[in-house]
Amino acid sequence: MSRRKYTIGYCTFCERETRLEYVGEIEGNANRAWYRCTRCRHSRLVDLSQPETVAVQSRKLELSASTLYSPERAYNVGDIIYHADWDDVGRVMSKERTSSGGQAIVVKFEKLGERRLIENFHIHHSLE
Repeated sequence: MSRRKYTIGYCTFCERETRLEYVGEIEGNANRAWYRCTRCRHSRLVDLSQPETVAVQSRKLELSASTLYSPERAYNVGDIIYHADWDDVGRVMSKERTSSGGQAIVVKFEKLGERRLIENFHIHHSLE
């Protein structure tokens, strides 16, 4: 990263590629500077001697480590899922209750961003 007023980088707090604002540097250490995410306003210390591409490559989710999404299954926070219809991989960020009392998960997908999906959904067949 260079010392421009704004640069594009990865925010570790909101976990997105975003615009970062240069705040300042540490006295006596020219290789470290403070940058603030313009989206979430979280500041972080950046080591300018480390290539930023290493961090970008390491955060990509692996398709081989994912499980196929199905509304009938239950998921845990941190699970990596693959949605076949959207052809996208994402990580379960949180769990919620729907207004009807059902269960939902908030998944952060690589291409689509944040989406809410139904989990642990069971269809009850009535015998008539």
